[in-house]
Amino acid sequence: MGQAIAKMTQRSLAARAFLKTRDIEYFHTEGMLTFACPTCHYEAVMDEETTRWACTHCHADGNLLSLLQIASFKSARIEHGYNPERQRRDIQTMFLHAINDGQMNQQRLRCLYEKTMALIHYYRNS
Repeated sequence: MGQAIAKMTQRSLAARAFLKTRDIEYFHTEGMLTFACPTCHYEAVMDEETTRWACTHCHADGNLLSLLQIASFKSARIEHGYNPERQRRDIQTMFLHAINDGQMNQQRLRCLYEKTMALIHYYRNS
């Protein structure tokens, strides 16, 4: 873990810190941060090296400084799109509940199966 943090640039750390302190949902994939667009709440993608970002839906764009200037931009969730990290956490929590519960009803099992399949589909297609 220490080596991974050492490889991150100051810009990358600043971008992650900004998103985290503003409680903006994000996830990391191959040098990019995906988070909720401040304009439409669809997926926006930021290059970690340059902190330039662009929305995949409304085409709003900017950099980390432009995000800092939007005072109302906080507690944002990606409304349209798929967040694999959130899904992974949900699946893990569901498994832990199932293990601790001892009895698992069919509806919870079906939901767990569907979430797992959606996560696998996401990773296969990315």
